[in-house]
Amino acid sequence: MTSYPSVTAGERRSDPALKTQSADPALGETIERLVEAFRPGTESSAGEALPIVVRATRAAGAALCEWNGRGEPRAIAACGSAGRAFEEIDVARFFIDAYRRRDPETFCATALIDKDRRYACGALRRGGKELLTLVIGGDGQSRFEDLALLRVFLRMADSVRPEPPARGDAESEARAARAGDFPPDYIPSRSPAMAETYRQMRLVAPADFPLLVLGETGVGKEHIVRILHTWSRRRRGPFVAVNCAAIPDTLLEAEMFGIGRGVASGVMEREGKFVQADGGTLFLDEIGELPLPMQAKLLRVLQDHEVTPVGARPVKVDMRVVAATNADLEQKMRDGRFRSDLYYRIAGSVIRVPPLRECQADVTGLVEHFLRKFAAELGRSSCGLTLRGLEMLTRYPWPGNVRELEHEMRRLVHLSPAGEVIDPSLISEQIAFPQRDEPLSSSLDLQTRVAELERQLIEQALRRSRGNRSTAARLLGLSRNGLAMKMARLELD
Repeated sequence: MTSYPSVTAGERRSDPALKTQSADPALGETIERLVEAFRPGTESSAGEALPIVVRATRAAGAALCEWNGRGEPRAIAACGSAGRAFEEIDVARFFIDAYRRRDPETFCATALIDKDRRYACGALRRGGKELLTLVIGGDGQSRFEDLALLRVFLRMADSVRPEPPARGDAESEARAARAGDFPPDYIPSRSPAMAETYRQMRLVAPADFPLLVLGETGVGKEHIVRILHTWSRRRRGPFVAVNCAAIPDTLLEAEMFGIGRGVASGVMEREGKFVQADGGTLFLDEIGELPLPMQAKLLRVLQDHEVTPVGARPVKVDMRVVAATNADLEQKMRDGRFRSDLYYRIAGSVIRVPPLRECQADVTGLVEHFLRKFAAELGRSSCGLTLRGLEMLTRYPWPGNVRELEHEMRRLVHLSPAGEVIDPSLISEQIAFPQRDEPLSSSLDLQTRVAELERQLIEQALRRSRGNRSTAARLLGLSRNGLAMKMARLELD
């Protein structure tokens, strides 16, 4: 039976083994990096701090969870391989013991699992719940510094509380815009890729030249353009968005430029999008789908700063044009489907929004945001996600980007019973068990080809059985032990 040597405030003073431990000179540097990673008011900063703990302890992964003593813990953040940690009997027993102790002090210990795998665990009482942290697969050494680091991490995570966005007057909002603050409903990314995007945005937002925003479908290009508008000198003016691909060609000119009075009987005078955006920002989404005749008219508007409504005289307009597309405009120019003179007119500066697969560290924060958002729509409190479920979501490449993640979280919240942590079995099959498009190799070596085929069949059986190994074994005509042996031989997790 595994023992758990707890470390509390009193034991730190009396334990001679701890007194003889020499301080790790790198521990202070690690704690400094943790302090920088934890930012006031954002619980999601734990996701940025966890990799620091993993590197310092030479672990394979770490997780931070909340648990109220019932069911599975709610995952707050995860890094590396941590999804099945709570299935280990000794680890589960450790946290059950920690919960029952109701010890207000930090409670840390190490536990040896299967004689070759070491877990460093810590628990901290937090508002009637346990705040749990877990470091997996370390170097096999029980180090005092690791436990000290866990205690520091827990204290920092416990001190972080989400703060509701403050809503001030117009002047305070203007000051926030000048400072480059993000809107209350936007979750700022912490990834290096998005940090570069934000840097470019802050440089070009105060200017007034046209911008071109590039990015895949679902990355949130409109959110980026709205932030640019908020940071610009036109923040008090209107923000008008137009989806160029959604308007039929026959109505596009009237929709964009407007209709004059008395054009035809039964046709009412109407302002176009350019006039509506006067003094503000006009967002032209999917500009790559704009027909060539309309491209020529748009170029004229950008050059002369005036529009001509259908059946009326020209009207002067003053707005900033920001265009966006997921298409390859350079290829369209080579194919003659997009005017090069228009491209150079709208691309005063080009901002690229990276896909979610390049910002995997942001998945945890987005998951928490969408959970709160959709739970509030149903009049519930946020139900939370298990650690294994969070690991499934963070490992998926998200080809549909943030929009795909948003739809999945909405679906999970609606399918889950009120007040319960979301069961990982509810996660869509293509996300929980993504298929790998890896063709069989061209090798003629029989053992190599057989191993590749076995791997594909086992993965397919696991997808169909939603990870249930007993069911997968029956589908394959194997015993459960036989399947386990093959998975071990093929290094399948």
